Amino acid sequence: MAPDDLSPVYPPALATNGIEFRGRARVERRHKYWLHLLLFVLTLASTTLVGARIQDNFDHNLPFFDFDRDWAALVMWWGHPAVLLKGLPFSLTLLTMLMAHEFGHYLACVYYGLDASLPFFLPAPTFTGTLGAFIRIRFCCPRSPSAWRFRKSFPASPITAL
Repeated sequence: MAPDDLSPVYPPALATNGIEFRGRARVERRHKYWLHLLLFVLTLASTTLVGARIQDNFDHNLPFFDFDRDWAALVMWWGHPAVLLKGLPFSLTLLTMLMAHEFGHYLACVYYGLDASLPFFLPAPTFTGTLGAFIRIRFCCPRSPSAWRFRKSFPASPITAL
């Protein structure tokens, strides 16, 4: 191999000066359980608000969303918080689907020994009340056999909820 070759594959002697590299050492990370819980509670609140508004519009035979009335309804709910209970079926159904999906990914990471976080739920003022959820996966060695098997299992993770 010529020294001016720019291919990503180098002989071990050129790439590491004869020192064998076995990957990064695993670093113990402190889990921020409070952040996961806070984001989940905020997402539960935002999806419950949206679900209550959708149910109220349905009860009064109104369109699914009308932004002028929807913003005014937020002020009304401060005075009557019991109305928000109507939004719990929507909220709990949506969050159960999100949680089942994300925990499918998380459990696949645990099975293959990969370092992953618990799900982060994203509250947002959208028509569903959330932007979804994600987990953070930290690969020690992206080309390791466990990482490869994990990537192949990704399409099957939502099926685990069934």
